[in-house]
Parts: sequence; C-alpha cells; structure tokens
Amino acid sequence: MGETGLLILLLAGFCVPADNRIRKHVFVETLKSWSAAQSYCRENHTDLVTVHSQEEAKQLLNLTGASLIAAAWIGLYRDDTQNWQWSNSDDVIYSNWRADLFCASVNSEGKWIDLPCHLQKAFMCYQETSNITERYTLIQELKTWTEAQQYCREHHTDLVSVKNTSENEELVKKAQGKPFWIGLFNEPWKWSHQGDSYTFHTWVSGDPNNSGGNENCVVMSKSGGWYDTACNTLRPSFCCEGGSSGHCFYEGNKTTWEEAQSYCRNQGRDLPTIQDQARVNELTGLIPTTNNTLFWIGLYHDEETWQWSNEDDLIYSNWEPYLFCASINSDREWEDSVCSEKKAFMCYNETSNITERYSPIQELKTWTEAQQYCREHHTDLVSVKNASENEELVKKAQGKPFWIGLFNEPWKWSHQGDSYTFRNWDSREPNSWGGNENCVMLLKSGKWNDCGCNSQLPFFCYDDPKTTSPPSTPVSQEAEFSSPTSTMVAQGTPVPEELHPISHSMVWPEAWQYCRDHYTDLVSLTSLAAQNRVSELVRNSTASRFWIGLHRTVVYDNWYWVAGKDKKGPLNYTNWAPGEPNNPYYEHCGEMVLGEDGGAEWNDLCCYEKLPFICFKD
Repeated sequence: MGETGLLILLLAGFCVPADNRIRKHVFVETLKSWSAAQSYCRENHTDLVTVHSQEEAKQLLNLTGASLIAAAWIGLYRDDTQNWQWSNSDDVIYSNWRADLFCASVNSEGKWIDLPCHLQKAFMCYQETSNITERYTLIQELKTWTEAQQYCREHHTDLVSVKNTSENEELVKKAQGKPFWIGLFNEPWKWSHQGDSYTFHTWVSGDPNNSGGNENCVVMSKSGGWYDTACNTLRPSFCCEGGSSGHCFYEGNKTTWEEAQSYCRNQGRDLPTIQDQARVNELTGLIPTTNNTLFWIGLYHDEETWQWSNEDDLIYSNWEPYLFCASINSDREWEDSVCSEKKAFMCYNETSNITERYSPIQELKTWTEAQQYCREHHTDLVSVKNASENEELVKKAQGKPFWIGLFNEPWKWSHQGDSYTFRNWDSREPNSWGGNENCVMLLKSGKWNDCGCNSQLPFFCYDDPKTTSPPSTPVSQEAEFSSPTSTMVAQGTPVPEELHPISHSMVWPEAWQYCRDHYTDLVSLTSLAAQNRVSELVRNSTASRFWIGLHRTVVYDNWYWVAGKDKKGPLNYTNWAPGEPNNPYYEHCGEMVLGEDGGAEWNDLCCYEKLPFICFKD
C-alpha cells in the first residue's frame, strides 16, 4: 500500500479552516470505490481530502509524484436533493419564482426534463393490454401536454407512466430519438375538500398566471371560467355539502378565501369541488341577479408535487441533473437557468447609500463568471430580501433579464462542516453522465470530474492532529436540519416527556418540517422504553402507521435519527419488522407500524407516502 505524506501549510491567501488547523495530506495508491476510500480514510486518518483552493489542488498533485496515472478520489459528492442558497451565504427568506405548471418530457438521450406545459411536443400513449408490442403508441403530432393527455385518454388509456429503467429505455427506443411528453406533471392546485383530486378544470385563456406573484386562490366567473387571484380579495362564495356531489348554496357575503372556507366548514360543509361541467352549470345557476362577477370555489395553490397522469405511484425518475442558477426576467419573475448561459447580472456593495448599493453589469457572463466579477469589483452577486427590493432591482435593470446570487448547489464535502466554495470542474463538468455520477475525481490536470462512486481509483486522505476520532457519516441533504441538537436523541436516552401526535397526514419531509417549526423534531425511538411509551400514546388512534424521525442516507445506505442541524442520532436500538429495511433505492424514511398484539415495529417506506406522525419537544 503506497502512502506518501506532506504537510501542506495553509498560508495567507488560502481558504483556511476556522480553527487554523495544519493538515497532513496523504496519497493512497490502492484502488477503491469512493465509499470504500472514505471508510479507509476515516479509519486510518481523518477523512477524504477537502480542496479549498487552486494552490492546494496543485500541492496535492505534487504529492502524488508520478504515481497518479489519471485520477484520484477527493471528498466531494452530491446528494439526491438540491438546496437553493445565496452566493454570499445569506438565508433564503424571500422568493418570487415563476409559477408555471411544469410537465415532464423525455429527451433524445432518455433523460427527463421539466418544461412549461404549453410547449408543443410529440407524446407517448399507453393501452391497458397484455400485448407489450401494442402497449405503447408514439403520437408524432405536436400537442401541448394537456392536449396530449386528452388525446391519449380519448384514443388509448392515458399518457404513459414509467416504472423503471428498462421501461424508460423501451420508450426511448420506440420514439427513435424524438423528444416526447410523458404523463408526469407538477400540479400545485388542490381542492379545499380533503381527498378530492384535481382532474377537471376550466381555466380562462391566460390563467392561471399568478399575476403579481401572489394569486394562490381561485374564483369562478358568471360564465363558468376560472381565474387565479389573491386569496385576500373579498368575494362572495359557495358552500357545498361534501365535495363534488353534495347540495350547494350561494353565500352573498364578501369574504377572503380563508374566511369563506372557515364559514363553510363551521356549517359542516366546504367550498365546492368541481369535477365536471355539470357542477359548473349547477353553481352558475345558483348565482342571483347581482353586480358581482367572481365567486370563490374550493381550489387553491399548495406546494408543488410531481404525479403521474394515471395516478400511478411515482417510484422511478430519470431527471436530467443540471446545476441551476437563478435569474430575474423582464416580468419581475425568477427563473432557474443552466449556469453556463450568458446573461447580464447585478452586483451589490456593502454600503448604506442605496443608490450605490446595486450595480447592473450589462456585459453577458455565465453565473460563475458573474459571481467572480462581482466579488472582484464589488461585494457579491445580489441577494433579494423582499418584494420591494425585487421591484427596485428590476427597475434598475431596465427590463433586461439578469443573474442574481441564488444557486442550487447539490455538492458537499465528505468532511462534515466543510463548505463547498472553491470549484475546479473540467470543461462541461459536472454532467452526471448516465445519471449516477455522484462522486468526484481529481484529474491529473488538476481539474475535477464527476464519476460513478463504484469506480476503482486511488485517493487522498488527510490527518487532523486535533481530531480525536473520525467524524460520523454526513447527514444526507434530504434532511438538512436547523433545530438545536437533542442530546436525549443523540445519546440514546428515552425521549422527552412532551410528545405530540399529529393526525393530519403528510409526506415525511413535510412532517419533519412541521415538527421543527412547531416543536423540536420528529420523535426518535432510541430505547425500548421510548418505543413502548410512544406506542402506548397512539394505541387508541384510528391510524396504525406513523412517521418517526428515522431516515436513510442516499450515498451510504445508513439509517439515523434526525437530531438537529448537520447532526444525527445513531441507531443503538432497532425494532425493524422481519425482512426490513428492504428497499435502499426508493424507501429512505422510517415508519412505526402498530401491531394487533399491542406491539409496534419499524418499516422503511417511500418518503412521499402520506402518514400521520409524532413530534416531540425538548
């Protein structure tokens, strides 16, 4: 095993760790996968190396001598989820995204891309049949996603949904390299009456358009057309018994949407769900002679969720993994764009003089070039704190689209806490070729390339003299925490006394966020005593399954308890059902299942199932 060492002093001009540690870097010639290299470094040194600057990268290459034939692992990897953040590390507390309804298309390489649904493309229908050769039909006629869905439902079964890689490849082969719509769409609209699905719609031309960025509720006109509008607008409304089938009543008092919803629910009714034209006709028939033209219905804008047109479970995806950067368009809306596009940009300076604070730069640059320019000549790319500041920037840009400092950065360093600031990607990298390049190699040229984590390469470790024990495996960015660490959870002692069962069903990320916002976190079952107390608490509930704070890392296939910002609690106690956990590819969250015998066991589950859950508070 060839190991050579060198003390690399982080001198002035370097990106120095907060505690000014002197790190000894070690080159290991033995070929290993990224995960195996990380384990080796943590067992024998401190961790895989973090590269803070171009100078440090050069010194690493000098360390290898002639031993490095092509490339070696460094400690950079990516998680499945991507988090938007500001270039200058400001918290993202305001956003103004374009509120398009995005639909999914498959490109000529078989990758999925999300696009505005009004674009016209070929599409793929499927037929419920046992004959595989007749199951899928490519329609060459160009249609919008909605037109394609309607066509497939009239002439076949529906737009195609994709279950796995082999099915995706079969569809691409059938399309012969032509991009086409599939049945996946991102639908933010929901009905007030819980459980009613959003299938029928009768939007007027040009709506929903989210004018002003705050039109999250829906009104119906006297003619039956729908408009999105601000929820605090005062309108008359309807109340209905049940969802789409019960008897409805006209309510003439002008209220906001939420007031109308509360009024209806206090009567044991709800705002109306509309599933067909007959319901539209019924409601418009209730409208008396009045000067009012628009009336509240039960449709509102919720968090966006991807779903299949035929309501299949979303168990497989194949997105084209771009690193997106944010820009503001001429309509004052934010758009995510590929960072290599050339745009004007806006810099800012740390100054109390507002007129001198923002500097529009008309020269077209990529996002990275724009960031570098701003940091050299000003302070950084601009961050936007609120709507008035957004308006001010748009006015200053005089209608020209421009980069802002928001970027979607999925990459992080193996060594917990090291921030990903320095980048040295090779040309056109990272590209996640094949969709599974989640680890990073250092090329002999000094440039970086993303690569499959199972490739066998030599690697760099480093030693930290002040580190007494290797850091634990990093928490996946799927659960990035900001609440204080619970020492009870981290040390495996019984859970706190204050438990809060939540009966409303949510997907795991929503449940986790809810617990953090209102309490401390999702509950951790770190001992048999804790398990028994939580099981007893919900024994009389109508539900038998509950989300708990159990989560699996994507890269490492390790389970942990959520336990605060960038921390996790170990599984010193486990209570898996027989044969569980059993699905490392799709099931990354843990549920507690009550048994008929009075006990409870754990099961791994897709994080986007909706379940009630249990919070705790320190």
